[in-house]
Amino acid sequence: MRDHEVEIFQPVADKLQKNYPTENPRTLEEVLRQSIALLRYAAMAMLLNNPEFLQHRLLEWLTGVVNAHQTQTVWTSCHDLLSARLKEMLTDAEQDLILPLLDHAQATLVGIPAVVSVQS
Repeated sequence: MRDHEVEIFQPVADKLQKNYPTENPRTLEEVLRQSIALLRYAAMAMLLNNPEFLQHRLLEWLTGVVNAHQTQTVWTSCHDLLSARLKEMLTDAEQDLILPLLDHAQATLVGIPAVVSVQS
């Protein structure tokens, strides 16, 4: 996945910029950087078969950053765009492994109480 980050995130970045033309470009850039980190950590949690890895290594501090900068709306859009992009690029089996982790992260970052099933 890491080898395809540009292919994954360029369309996401383009659409995010189009959807938020008045948003500070630095804010959009920061959300995209954080989303790349999120995808990397989710992939590592998937490989380790350890969803708690994502929670402990990334979400504990990133949730505070998102709240402090009040970027929940941009995060939600970025998550939706990233999920749609991954659905275009990944097989159903691959989606079943990574998307629940990303959905859990999204729920945590924007403070949505959600029941997310992460396959073991």
